[in-house]
Amino acid sequence: MRTPSGSWPPHLDEAACPFCGALNNPTNLFCIQCGRSLPAAPTSSPPPPINPSVFPPGTPGVPGAYPYFPSPPPRRATFGTILSGMFDVWTKNFANFFVVFLVLGLVNGLIGGLLGLVIYGTFGPNFGLFPGGPPAGVSTAALGNVLLFAILSVLAGAIVNSIVTGGMTEYAVRRFRGESISLEGALRRGLERFLSILGANILLTLLTLGLVFLPLLLIFLPFSAGGTVDPATAFGAICGGLVWLAVGGVVALYVGIAMSLYAPAIMMENANATGGLMRSWRVTKRHWWSLFGAFLIMVILSVIISAVIGLPIAFLRNGTELALIDAHGVILDRPRGENFQFPIVTGLSDNMSREERGRRMQTYQDFVKDIDLVRAASSDRVSEIDLSNPKDLRAVMTGISSANESQAVAIQFGQSDFAGKFRLVVDNFAQWQATNGRVRSIDLQYSRQVILNTDTSGTTTVAKTR
Repeated sequence: MRTPSGSWPPHLDEAACPFCGALNNPTNLFCIQCGRSLPAAPTSSPPPPINPSVFPPGTPGVPGAYPYFPSPPPRRATFGTILSGMFDVWTKNFANFFVVFLVLGLVNGLIGGLLGLVIYGTFGPNFGLFPGGPPAGVSTAALGNVLLFAILSVLAGAIVNSIVTGGMTEYAVRRFRGESISLEGALRRGLERFLSILGANILLTLLTLGLVFLPLLLIFLPFSAGGTVDPATAFGAICGGLVWLAVGGVVALYVGIAMSLYAPAIMMENANATGGLMRSWRVTKRHWWSLFGAFLIMVILSVIISAVIGLPIAFLRNGTELALIDAHGVILDRPRGENFQFPIVTGLSDNMSREERGRRMQTYQDFVKDIDLVRAASSDRVSEIDLSNPKDLRAVMTGISSANESQAVAIQFGQSDFAGKFRLVVDNFAQWQATNGRVRSIDLQYSRQVILNTDTSGTTTVAKTR
């Protein structure tokens, strides 16, 4: 005879769930399959309690009898207890959480790259918690392809993230309770319940975004009418939209936090999407400020960690010395004895705000990513990038016509469409040199023309061919 869960032979110390038949460790309080409470494990019959009232008057009580006291009430959840419990689970199971979310980022990046390859013919992975946007340099005229890419990437990312969210939620809850559960088992549970997780996520997103998007639509509607709306009506719509936006933003924040615990309700209580949202609403009713404080602390910590722990992505020419700079514009000291191979960035300084440096370094990252999409490892041929003008990125590059070419060319890329402009250079550089002589610099700032600076003919203007 087989056991209810199908395993053979059964372990003698395992207990079957009376609801679904799955085998559980005898120390588990909840079933690993259906999440319901398990009956207490049978133990040897204790001796009958000694009640002093059964003894005749004057008879001394039995020595060593321990008086009964009721158990203390459960502690009220505060943001401190929430954070301490969360960090306790994370630190004790750090390796598993790290591996799962690392693989999640890689899978989402692969999904984005494959979708870009199918729709645009360009493979450009973007690793993160979502597949990301379309490859840079794609013409905005192909609105249908952009919309298709957005729908498919969001849908694929939501499905994968729902599976991981559900599985790791159950894993975290059971590990917090001290119950044993494997990573594989948790992810299988996430796969079984991902439709409910996905549905609750969609409902909550629509609810919170609707509270913010509708007033924004009311604010911008008079501007989109092209001046045909009566000024008094437009002013009233804008003022009403601003008030609605303020109130709706507060309500959206409250609702978003109050319903944020739908995943534990769905995973541990087998609730459906709406049931999980309503269960979260009831559970968090008296603990909203504690959850808000926990979320706020998490945001602050993530900002601090990302600002402090920065990985360099380029050299920064700081006066006569070379420093390092990370993706957020934080200038880092250059450690001695370390050998880095990065392009040299100029045009940034300590006197510039970190926010402005961060914006310009984002332009740098977009440029590097875009030219690598056009031709692999093109960023390795960049020796220097000038970011002094936010509207005109200037780069010195080698190996434009071939990988072994050492000719350095200064190129002005403007502030956008780096992939399209670099593709134009790669496709036409050999012809430009054959016609006009050795090219020293290229100006691509203008929409309909390319300006070449050559050794023989000085400055030459050629028409852009896309």
